[in-house]
Amino acid sequence: CLMFIPGGLTGGIEICITFPTEFVKTQLQLDQKTGATRKYNGIVDCVRQTVQAHGVRGLYRGLSVLLYGSIPKSAVRYVWEVLNLQSIIEMWMFMNSRV
Repeated sequence: CLMFIPGGLTGGIEICITFPTEFVKTQLQLDQKTGATRKYNGIVDCVRQTVQAHGVRGLYRGLSVLLYGSIPKSAVRYVWEVLNLQSIIEMWMFMNSRV
């Protein structure tokens, strides 16, 4: 059960680091889809307006929803990779011990 913790932590940290970039990208994509005048003049302008309106925390709006899915997914993926690696090492050791 403790094997899930490192994977979940790294997944959560990864999302926290990359989320503002994804947030800005999504805002710019949505801004382009509206037929009216654009709200943002680019990446820097989007960040500036978001921080002015909502503070730095505004760049993290919606983060909790993503974390709820990403942390368990990363934990399971980590355990799966560890178990696969252990299986490969054991098979390699078995095959080499027979030679």
